[in-house]
Amino acid sequence: MAGLKNEFSWSKSRHGVLRRCPRKYYFEYYGFWGGWLANAPPLTRELYVLKNLATLPAWIGQKVHNCIDHTIQNLRWGQPGLGADRVVDVTLKRMRQEYVSSWHGRYRQRPKSCALFEHEYGVGRGEDDWRDAAQQVEQCLRTFYGSAVYERLLELPRQAWLEAEEWAHFFVDGVKVWVKLDCAYRGEGDRVIIYDWKTGKRMTEDTSLQLSCYALYAGHRWRANPARVVAREYNLYHDDEREFPVRPEDLESTLTRMRASFDDMRALLDDAENNEPLPEEQFVRTEDPARCGTCKFLKVCRPEPPPEAGAAEET
Repeated sequence: MAGLKNEFSWSKSRHGVLRRCPRKYYFEYYGFWGGWLANAPPLTRELYVLKNLATLPAWIGQKVHNCIDHTIQNLRWGQPGLGADRVVDVTLKRMRQEYVSSWHGRYRQRPKSCALFEHEYGVGRGEDDWRDAAQQVEQCLRTFYGSAVYERLLELPRQAWLEAEEWAHFFVDGVKVWVKLDCAYRGEGDRVIIYDWKTGKRMTEDTSLQLSCYALYAGHRWRANPARVVAREYNLYHDDEREFPVRPEDLESTLTRMRASFDDMRALLDDAENNEPLPEEQFVRTEDPARCGTCKFLKVCRPEPPPEAGAAEET
């Protein structure tokens, strides 16, 4: 990692962090840098460890996504998938091991291993948390493997697959924009079908920015006409599939929002060419306690007793 460089880039999640709290944005994208090194300063190392924390809802979403991705990769290469019972059994056993590892704080020595916010901050409910997580994951997986969506994927010819769970990027005004499509394939009439899996118990309020970014990427990556792009969100917990039309005016609006976000991020740089930030104190921390409740950097930013928890992350 000696030659690794912290490059300026944009993503929907990065945009969201800045809007939620500029101080968290600093910790998440700048303060942690180099924390993996053996000679890293104590604060930098701490920020690196905290950066890798995940709330239980986010961890649940990650496990479901990983499991579905494994199945999709098998389908793409003509390999048979496992049955729902086997998938659930294997997934929950692995999750149990990760949960125990996090409970014992092993991520302090191995930050890339499972590291749960609830364990770091002592706000978890132990076995109750585990039972709830296991139930939610099992429900999401059984929903997926019993769905019409999965049946459609099973019938796809290998040449129809485009992408699944791969970090990819395109450029807008010279800025690298990162995306990660859960599933994309060519459907009838040469349409590009994009799926975004959701696992949260709460229904997502607004995914227009995320799905519009995916449509923009499809235009760059596969020269897809926006009129031929179909963006779908499938909430696995609620078995709820929604389709969002992609209109040219929506894409223009998204580009306008992205460019404004680029400017907001650049305004916090001391050296834009080298992506070097202003001093930490220039990144104002939010004054909304509800936004601090599940912030993984809470113990560094606000060492005083944490406020009442806000809404946890869901995917």
